[in-house]
Amino acid sequence: MKFFFSWFVLSFIIGCSNSKIIKIEEPILPKTYDEIMVPQERYLSNSQNKNRKLRSGLVEFQGNEKFKLCFEDANLNGSFFDFGIDKVGLAFEADSFVLISQMLNPKIYFSAGNLLKNDQVFSVNKQPYKIVKFDNASSSVKVRKLKQNNKEFDFLLDRQFPDFSYRIENQVYGQILDDLDKTKKYHLVIFWSPLCPPCIEEFPELKMLSEYSVELILICGMCDDEQQSLKILKEFEMPGIHIFSNGYIEKVFNQNGFPFRVLFDKDLNYIDRFFTTEDVVNFIVK
Repeated sequence: MKFFFSWFVLSFIIGCSNSKIIKIEEPILPKTYDEIMVPQERYLSNSQNKNRKLRSGLVEFQGNEKFKLCFEDANLNGSFFDFGIDKVGLAFEADSFVLISQMLNPKIYFSAGNLLKNDQVFSVNKQPYKIVKFDNASSSVKVRKLKQNNKEFDFLLDRQFPDFSYRIENQVYGQILDDLDKTKKYHLVIFWSPLCPPCIEEFPELKMLSEYSVELILICGMCDDEQQSLKILKEFEMPGIHIFSNGYIEKVFNQNGFPFRVLFDKDLNYIDRFFTTEDVVNFIVK
């Protein structure tokens, strides 16, 4: 009996340390989805964006980076926890903005956010968490820290190259972090489409980057004809890893157009998103 009581107390303590009640009460501003085409100041000057209602709460677990869990009252009814209507997203502790797109729906992901639903699992710097309880009366949620065994998440925020499974030709599957060439100085992710002429026009310039210890990760979106896509890649003799997108991959990179370029360093740390391939070349060959 004594052993059982001790085990129960220990389990209770561990459970409490892995769960937190987070007050969602600090205002936070919406972040532009494209700082180049739509700068933050201009984005917020739009009346629709200016009137959006977002609140955040700081999440802190021992041994993990602090972050903000953010909610948007999408229908402006005073509640931030309406499933299928309101939105949830993530920001780092020092951020005063959160990227939650107005275009969110269950099948389109253009931000580090998601429509609110039960039992959402998310990740911050590869540490998974789960929202297990909502309380409108106290404007709070209960967040539980999970073991690191999840491969995919409803939404995520990461300073490093995110992991995901992917498919290449002939139904061959891979895990991206296992397959990256760790000897390279840079890893450049490019979302392209055979329906996007500017994407294909920059292939020769992208190919040249491989001479500067740059690994290319070419992710094909809107590829209705996969064989035609492979033919284009073969025609240009494009090096690197070739991937057919699956909807989840767009989400982990917050992709919102074609072509779309994100650069990581040799340690797989995020460097920046680049508007043109010329900007990438100027950064690397400087």
